[in-house]
Amino acid sequence: MKLKLLIALMITQGFAATYVHAEVPFSPATPAIITFWEGIINRNEDNAHGVVLNQKNHLSAYVAIQASYFTKRANTPNNASGYPISPYSDTSPNNKGKTTLNLATSEVYFDSQVTDWARVHIATAYAPDFSNTPTSSSFGVKDIFFTEAYAELNNFQQGAPLSIFTKIGRQYLNFTAQQYTVITHPLTEDLGFTNATAITVGAISEPGIYADAYGYNGNPYGAAGSSINLNSQNRIHGWGAELGYAQSNNLQAWNIYADYIANLADSLAISSLSTCGAMGPDGWAAQYPDEQHPGYALHANYNFGPLAIVTDYVGMISAFNSNVYSFNGHGAKLTAYAVEANYTLPTQHAQTISLGYQGSQDAVQLFAIGNAFSMPKTRMLIGYKYVLSPNIALKFEYMHDQDYAATDYAINGSNLYPANVWYGSGNANDTVLARMNVTF
Repeated sequence: MKLKLLIALMITQGFAATYVHAEVPFSPATPAIITFWEGIINRNEDNAHGVVLNQKNHLSAYVAIQASYFTKRANTPNNASGYPISPYSDTSPNNKGKTTLNLATSEVYFDSQVTDWARVHIATAYAPDFSNTPTSSSFGVKDIFFTEAYAELNNFQQGAPLSIFTKIGRQYLNFTAQQYTVITHPLTEDLGFTNATAITVGAISEPGIYADAYGYNGNPYGAAGSSINLNSQNRIHGWGAELGYAQSNNLQAWNIYADYIANLADSLAISSLSTCGAMGPDGWAAQYPDEQHPGYALHANYNFGPLAIVTDYVGMISAFNSNVYSFNGHGAKLTAYAVEANYTLPTQHAQTISLGYQGSQDAVQLFAIGNAFSMPKTRMLIGYKYVLSPNIALKFEYMHDQDYAATDYAINGSNLYPANVWYGSGNANDTVLARMNVTF
């Protein structure tokens, strides 16, 4: 469960349409401002903010139980030529939908404020495991592993005019963000979701401008059809940066920011493409992606009273080599976008209605971690959230996914014999989800 502080702060602390009460001086010493800043830099952190063990330590946990209905069964049969086809294309006589009841995820978090300027954060999860380089056969396989384990140094409590911070350890990189109310992760997160052992350094100024940069090992890479670039194995070459601006007043609040990453192929979805790679010592392999492909992400969040709008766009700056991963005969240039509007009803128990629209480009048969279906061409969502108590929330969702057209195809590793050819279907899948989230 990604922390959604930039929106949740306004609900849990009564900020209504603002991130901070207008009556509160805009000062680094103001606790509300400090919490707001931490919400920005740790927006992708897994945390439930639960039981305070003592003055410095607290323990929290999150459990999600989910019931699901799919109109398709989400398997991948082969066509007459033996190539796998889209999971949307199951036409077998007994395909009458699929129902499941499962533990969607269970997570435990531990935080310790070691000093006024240092804290430690550890998160474990029972979920689809992305702790190691995944393969196409590992989608949906759950395990217990560390999603995060890092130390953070900052001067938030020191009253300095410029707040600076450093995060060192396993973390979610500040590329893309999960600030959505619906159950299903947006396609933008599916495409850009990146978790790594990294060093992140950043600063936040009083006017609301913030920036950070990070470095991490990065996946090995090499030119298409050539041997692995050994230098990519022997040096830290993954990095990214972010620049944003956030502001609020008595009526409204907004946050805009842009992200850059040196190699979008380091995201979990792209790095797990089977046979999407350069020629390594053992042949083509998923852990050796094509040359570095920079990526970017643009975000805008706007709040006006009970209305919240979230938008994201993620894309590749340069396309794949067509011999590695192509779409309709040209190098695939993957992109995704998502828009969601949320309206919170003025009732005793918070109720939120959500409407969303999402889409992707050049992503035929591209899977994200834990997804039974590949990324659709377009997606429409309707969501409803009912907060039963501060620790229990009920969520419901209807989702309509439209697959790529039957004339769309992707070739994955055309220098292989035979190459993997993936086709769209032109079909759709409807999903109904019901989830109970319990935290402490």
